[in-house]
Amino acid sequence: MDKDKTLFTIREFADLHGINRRTLHYYDNIGLFSPAVKKENHYRMYSIRQSTELEIILALRELSMSVEDIRAFLRNRSSASCLAFIREKKEETDASIRTLESIRQLLLEKEEFLLTEQSGDTEEITLVTCPEETLLVSPSLHLLPEEESFIALMRRAGRNHSHRLFNHGLGSMLPVSCILSGDFDSYSCFFMKMPVSSEENIPIPAEDDCRPHRKPASAYLRAYCRGDWSRLPGTYRRILAFARENSLTLTGYAYEQGMNDLSVCRMEDYLTRILIPCRRTKEAAERRHTGKA
Repeated sequence: MDKDKTLFTIREFADLHGINRRTLHYYDNIGLFSPAVKKENHYRMYSIRQSTELEIILALRELSMSVEDIRAFLRNRSSASCLAFIREKKEETDASIRTLESIRQLLLEKEEFLLTEQSGDTEEITLVTCPEETLLVSPSLHLLPEEESFIALMRRAGRNHSHRLFNHGLGSMLPVSCILSGDFDSYSCFFMKMPVSSEENIPIPAEDDCRPHRKPASAYLRAYCRGDWSRLPGTYRRILAFARENSLTLTGYAYEQGMNDLSVCRMEDYLTRILIPCRRTKEAAERRHTGKA
């Protein structure tokens, strides 16, 4: 078969490549890709040999390349320019994958939160193991009013987070020293969870008095509080009683985070998760080591 004589109408050529024929009209009008033959009756006829070039154009469009950039690329094609283009798009693709993975991780977390809420298993206090995590924390609430501290964190987060979904990983930190003294109101700061792609670039420089905070890998006491924040002191008293009964020492900070803020309309349905690092008391650890009850 003589490929030069194998011609397609615009409809046939569009169908062959799985695109709308208006796309071919547009490419012809702007001079990016024109038919091999234009007959007197305005019929556009495309050669089979043009398929490769059209597929290149369509592939570049899939990579979000502008029409003008495609035109320049096709005019100055070379191994060097092609390699540079591929490397540039590879870096962009890797960045997109990191962002999507961060979004996926947050969606999984939201799903876990909601499944926990639906299970009704939120009255028990349990021991869980959590990995190390880097948080972005606000200026100290002892130095700035609550509103100013929160605003500083949100502004800083806007520079670190590329997606608004990240802004729902908000919480508060309460020193264990305050909990032990019965002070359940002296919060240290707000925190925001960092997306995976940002964690790879830690350390985060301190700006606007916001700074990175390492939430340690540890055993944690996990408890839930349903209702508005006035119910939190009661939950902390339950945590203290549980720690005493199980010979556990609380350390560091309590990390409070809303679990169902996306799905509730009434504060009485609001669910707060509390995580506090803990370890066994020295006496309990020694008893466990010697095998004594």
